[in-house]
Amino acid sequence: MTPQDIQHKADEVASLLREKLSVRGKTLSDQLARSGAVLPRRVRAKGRLLAHAATVAEHPQLAKQIDPAAVARAHSEVCLYLNEINPRDRRVGFVLGILGRVAFALLITGAAFVGLLVWRGYV
Repeated sequence: MTPQDIQHKADEVASLLREKLSVRGKTLSDQLARSGAVLPRRVRAKGRLLAHAATVAEHPQLAKQIDPAAVARAHSEVCLYLNEINPRDRRVGFVLGILGRVAFALLITGAAFVGLLVWRGYV
């Protein structure tokens, strides 16, 4: 596996992170750090392995230490997870979560108001 192959795999994962999760960053390492709890721990660890391999692959002597099979497995696992994500569903879920919180707050406020009216004897 050449350094260009490893860099291509890292770039592909970085573009998937940008596309599916809207995670910004100049490098794959930056994007993984910004992803936080959005990515599961094992996927983040595989991504870090891929980012480290891409960095090490730039140096001819250190590139000999890279395990191509581990890099290929990490790339396939991260891509498999990211390809399952639907950005539209994430946005809809986010909006519905906010609307649910607002509706719950209005329900509690209305119940408190009716309780206050009953307590004061207006109803």
